[in-house]
Order: sequence, then structure tokens, then C-alpha cells
Amino acid sequence: MIRLSPVFVVGFALFFASCLTTGPSDSSASVSAGNAAASPIKVQYDAGYFVTQPSGGTLVIIGISNPMTSRDAEITSAKEDAARKIALFHGLRGRVDTVNAIGANILEYYADTTFTLSHDTDYAKYIGGLNFDPEKDVVRVSGAVLVRFTYSGASLAGNPSYQSKASVGGKPWWVKDQPTEIGDFMAGVGFARPHSRFKNTVIKSYENAAALIISQVSTRTDTVDSDRNGSTGSSVTQVSEAALVNFYVLETWVDRSNNQVWTLVIAKPK
Repeated sequence: MIRLSPVFVVGFALFFASCLTTGPSDSSASVSAGNAAASPIKVQYDAGYFVTQPSGGTLVIIGISNPMTSRDAEITSAKEDAARKIALFHGLRGRVDTVNAIGANILEYYADTTFTLSHDTDYAKYIGGLNFDPEKDVVRVSGAVLVRFTYSGASLAGNPSYQSKASVGGKPWWVKDQPTEIGDFMAGVGFARPHSRFKNTVIKSYENAAALIISQVSTRTDTVDSDRNGSTGSSVTQVSEAALVNFYVLETWVDRSNNQVWTLVIAKPK
């Protein structure tokens, strides 16, 4: 179970924040949305803009490792991280529970959100299908090792009908104008403040996108009013639960001003 706090809710759009610490802060470089997918991984990292649209019928997945004592260990860890994303692509089930309660006065307020995520954890069966070019698909930076993989063992069930584009200053359009659908797919934008490890920040960001899409699929709301010793209060509980397939990260953007990570994800309800 993942506990998310604090939570900012607008309707059913949830943005989940996490503990604020430090993350990678390498200087930015220029990369356009049009050439980002074909750019070496270092160019994408320096720009803070990763485009991972499927290419030539194969999935494009970025795996991240924390720094380790050997290159082989880092590549293995990055493969495991990428394999987790493939497992999520094949299917996941998630549940979001949000409780907001208020007592007789404004000081008696309570809010809490938890997100439970389940998926296949047999990553070994996916690792063998991962391929990468050690010359242009690996970058080592402060606090992380990133590897861009291709995976031909699965493909999207439909056409996302999506063209990447960035606004002035390099910020992707979907950060401000957040889509709920892209082509045949549901869409969601995840957000995370920096953790001590860049890898964990990225994971939190796309998991938050999963929670958002799940909340769009199905949400029920229960309200309970209470009267205790002459003091009235109420609590509102929202429960969202759904299974998703074709869960896939299209783009990831790192805001270099604060190292927050934003992720654009598509999926289909199962």
C-alpha cells in the first residue's frame, strides 16, 4: 500500500506530492519535441525531456538505476526497472481511497489518501526481450544511470494518434492542458516532487498518473454526517478502483527549476 500525502484534489484530478528532498540538477540543453525520440539518451536527459513513443512496432522504455559499484550491476538494475514498466503495460489493478473529514470547526479537519497498486512481479520473463545500444542509450549522471531500451515482445492495442510538441521554453503542452484521452486511450498526467533518488521520483510520477486514470474509470463517493454531543461533522469518502492494460509512458518532463517530474501516460480499462 502506498500512502500519498499531501493530496490536492480538483474534482477527480489528483496530484500526489511526496517528500521534498534533492535530485539531479544537471544543466539543461536544447531538444525539440520533434527530434527527442531519436536523440541520444544524454541529450534527452540534459534537456529534461524524454519522448518514449513506440517506434517501428516496438515499445521504448527508459530504465533507471541508482549508482552502483559496477556497470553490469547498474545495467541489471535498469533492466529490472524497465521490466516493471512492461509488467504494468500488460496489466495492473489499483485502488485509490480518499477521506476528507471535518468537525464542528475548521480546525477539526482530516484528509488522507492511499493508493494500492498490484501487478505481475515476475520481471525475469520480460528482461530477455530488452535491447539497447551501449553507445547512445546509456547515460550516467549525478545520482542515477538511465538506459533507453526497446522491447518487441508487446505492442499497443490501438493507435494513440499522438504527436509530441513542446511549448515555448521547452515545457510540454500536456503539463498545462492535461488530456484525459489520446486517440483510443485514456490519458493521465502524473506529478511528483523530488525524492532523494531520481529513480524514485520518476516511479512516483507515473504511479500518480495511474491513480489519476483509475479515478477517471470509476469513482464512488459516500458522505456521512455525524452529531456527537451537539457538535456536527461530516466525512466524505471517495473510492476509485479499476484494472488497466496498455499502461504506457509517452513522455516524461523534468522541471529543472525544481526537479519535479511530470509524466504523460496512456492506458485502457480492462
